[in-house]
Amino acid sequence: MAERMEIAAEDIAKAILEITGEALLKGDFDAFAAVFHVPQHMATIIGRIYMETHEDMRRAFDAMHRCFQETGVTELRREVTDARYISNIRIESTHVGETRTADGKIEGPYPVFSTIEKIDGTWKVTGGEYVMKADSMQTHALSKADTSARDALN
Repeated sequence: MAERMEIAAEDIAKAILEITGEALLKGDFDAFAAVFHVPQHMATIIGRIYMETHEDMRRAFDAMHRCFQETGVTELRREVTDARYISNIRIESTHVGETRTADGKIEGPYPVFSTIEKIDGTWKVTGGEYVMKADSMQTHALSKADTSARDALN
């Protein structure tokens, strides 16, 4: 008989979205980084992103937070559309996200596929595929996590 899962996969995915959304809006990198595993590979419409270190993640986080501040984003709406256990330590989740500003401007909706794994007893995002427009501020910010961005600085 298969082991019963204690917490619904959807609840884990929702909790991670809540933590990361609040962290992005407030600029709290430590809270954000606590639910992501490095290294990891992500994908966007403009290509794969190789994030090997927390410094790589920090560049993307800072770029995203800065974009949100500069464009007046006040709300991240993200709704889990599917989440399921693949194993006792792996969840695959899809959510639809959008950003909103105080004056009603919206970017999105856009789908995101995430892999979430239990690492050392904690659920962490280990990969993602982001389907946002190529010229999206978020696509550009995510590209800052790529190791090539770090290499360009050296």
